[in-house]
Amino acid sequence: MSKIERHPQKDRIDQKILSGVPYLEISEWCKRELNFNISHMSIKRYADNTGLSANRASNSDDDFEEYESDIDDALTLEIPQFENESDIRDFTRRKIIESYALQTAIVVQKQRLYMQGKGKYPNAEISGLKTISSVLGFISENKDTAIDE
Repeated sequence: MSKIERHPQKDRIDQKILSGVPYLEISEWCKRELNFNISHMSIKRYADNTGLSANRASNSDDDFEEYESDIDDALTLEIPQFENESDIRDFTRRKIIESYALQTAIVVQKQRLYMQGKGKYPNAEISGLKTISSVLGFISENKDTAIDE
C-alpha cells in the first residue's frame, strides 16, 4: 500500500489527479495544505498504478474536444490551384515540412512538461512525428535529404 493510499485525504488527492492538475502542483499542494511530503513522481506512479492516469487522460481529451468544437467555425480551408503535378508536389512538400516543424515543437514542449512532472510522456505525438517524417520521405525525390533542402 502506497503513502497516498494510506493518507486520510486520499480522496482529495485522487480528485486533483482526475481533474488534470499537474503532478508537481499536486505535490506542492500536499506539502502546503496537507503537511504531506510527497514527490510529484510518487504521485504520478500512484496515478499510473491505480489507473487514475488513464481516467485523467480521458478527461483532458474531453477538454480538447470542447476547445476544438469552439474553433471549428473559425477555420476555413482555401484550396490552392495548381498548374501541374510538380506544383502539387512542391506545395505538399512545403506543407509537410511545416507540419513536421510544428509537430517537433509539440513533442519538445510535451517532453519538457513530462520532465517537470506536469504531463504524460508524448507517445502519440512522437508517433505523429514519425508519420509526418515518413510521408515527407515518401514525397521527396531524395529521401535522405528531405528535411535539409
